[in-house]
Amino acid sequence: MALQNQAPEIENLNSKLKERLIKNKDQAFFSRHLVAIEKGVDLNFQLEESAFKPPPEEQLTPLLQKLGFQSLIKRMFNFSQNPVEEKPKMVIEKIESQDKLNLLQKKIEKASTLAVFLDYQGHKYGERKIFGLYFILPTKEIFYLPQGFFKELKNLIIVMEGKTVFTLGAKEIIEEIKELSQLNLEDIAILAWLIDSERKNYNLESLTRFFFKEKTLSAPEDYLGQFLNLAEAIKIKVSSLSLDHIWETIEKPLLPILAQMEISGIFVNKQILKHLQEEAEKEIKVLENKIYQLAQKTFNINSYQQLAEVLFKDLQLDVSTLKKTRTGKFSTDVFELTKIKDSHSIIPLIIDYRQLEKLKTAFLDPLPQFINEKTQRIHTIWKQTGTATGRLSSEAPNLQNIPSKGEWGKKIRKAFEAAPDFSFLSLDYSQIELRIASHLSLDPKMLAALQEDKDIHTLTASLINNIEEEKVTPAMRQLAKILNFGIIYGMGAKALSETAGISLKEARKFKEEYFHDFSGLKNYLEHSLEQAKKLGYVETLFGRKRFLPLIGSLGQIGRQEERIAMNMPIQGLAADIIKLSMIKISDFIKSQNLDDEVRLILQIHDELILEVKSAIIKEIAPQLKVIMEQVVDWEVPLKAEITIGKNWGELK
Repeated sequence: MALQNQAPEIENLNSKLKERLIKNKDQAFFSRHLVAIEKGVDLNFQLEESAFKPPPEEQLTPLLQKLGFQSLIKRMFNFSQNPVEEKPKMVIEKIESQDKLNLLQKKIEKASTLAVFLDYQGHKYGERKIFGLYFILPTKEIFYLPQGFFKELKNLIIVMEGKTVFTLGAKEIIEEIKELSQLNLEDIAILAWLIDSERKNYNLESLTRFFFKEKTLSAPEDYLGQFLNLAEAIKIKVSSLSLDHIWETIEKPLLPILAQMEISGIFVNKQILKHLQEEAEKEIKVLENKIYQLAQKTFNINSYQQLAEVLFKDLQLDVSTLKKTRTGKFSTDVFELTKIKDSHSIIPLIIDYRQLEKLKTAFLDPLPQFINEKTQRIHTIWKQTGTATGRLSSEAPNLQNIPSKGEWGKKIRKAFEAAPDFSFLSLDYSQIELRIASHLSLDPKMLAALQEDKDIHTLTASLINNIEEEKVTPAMRQLAKILNFGIIYGMGAKALSETAGISLKEARKFKEEYFHDFSGLKNYLEHSLEQAKKLGYVETLFGRKRFLPLIGSLGQIGRQEERIAMNMPIQGLAADIIKLSMIKISDFIKSQNLDDEVRLILQIHDELILEVKSAIIKEIAPQLKVIMEQVVDWEVPLKAEITIGKNWGELK
């Protein structure tokens, strides 16, 4: 039927809609045909045959288990069981007799896998109170061994050897029950971190709720009852994501090394810290008085509001170059004040005051509180799950954050002293991330410079400024250094201009020139970004992954994940290499029976610090340097620098 003949039906339509219907009449009739219900179909239909039938559990369950869909199995097949049936309350057998101890031993002998869970209070080595040890068996039985029975552990350990022993907090178990360190311990917290490095919490309750979608369980023993199921689910997920290699070759062997580092700790001289506190207080007072004199009044220097009033209202300082805070007021943080440090003599004093006040409150005041009264050493906590990049982190206190630059940074580090007859040995990777970038990108200019051991920053400065290397000024080299490290971290032109103190136009020009000169690196970074968008994750050469679910999306998070896609393969590989070095050095110490003469005590990003017997340090240092430099076999050689000193301050 022609659409034009339907005028009575469309006469009430507006002219534009009418025109579109006439123009697209074929599509209109086809659309009507698509939605029309066909009534003349001969169907052989019986209502009872449409009743829901459960899927074949025996066929689907193995496949779903292999794919790691543990919670889906529950949702699919719970209907065939009693959905209102309450879970039996977990019963924990407390071992209070030899008979029960023998019973546990027999059950462990029959089990292929089991779990152990340490019951303790306190976070740090030397401060924990140990109550007991839980043994969780595949038969859903839980046994509790009180601390008073730990002397009977020997026979249990014999039957556990060769079995997979899941746990959460393997490092703590190794520290507190040394005999268990010989077992095949699988730490589900670290395994979960390999799957999802962005999580903030890897405790048992959090992981159980996440993997099994359990909102709450009634009692702690219920979480323990789920432990082996949880461990299996996490282990399957790790395998499905091909993360076994990074666990077996790096993270797992690192556990006893970190445990020993925490046990060893580092000696800190209380008297030096006390003297520095007093010295800092006096200097802060002197700076305060000078600031008050120049301001011609007293005020709270730590109050941003009062400081802003003095600087911008009373002294009328130029604020045109300063950023504003979210509230619309001009910022008075140290970074912004540095921009106007030459505008008035009060500004350098305020910067010095702020920095010294921060050093005092962040380091000099709290550090003495972390010194163990028995050992007189600080036993920091080394965390494998503390960063998304794979880097180790330190807490209580964060020894990786002890300042290294400036007069006061050196003074604070001098309080960290080697034991009598020992010295500190620093092995520090030089420009490791640039060497990694050149290896991954195969950029010819970068490769040649590093293979010939040239100053890469001077070379970069000469290229982007189109001048000979001999004519490069310190300012040019500094900008090139910022570029070299900033580019591999995804630094944009705006961040470059702020960091280098140049205009946005100059920053864009330098960045363009940089990528023109190092086109191989540019191509590699662009390829990394495209691969990440395609796969949804990035990974290091050793298989460490970081998942980027929002890469390519609009907004700040999308841009942030794009930066991660470019720098994680480099930064994550640097983390892998320093960890491999720790493992190789530890193996060397054991093979040479040097446990009493050489101990690894600190890892500060790309630097390892060891406490070594002074009598052998000059003999050992070159051997450890070779281990670090040959931990990977690349065309671009890794380079480690050696420093020796009686205290930490002498190492830089």
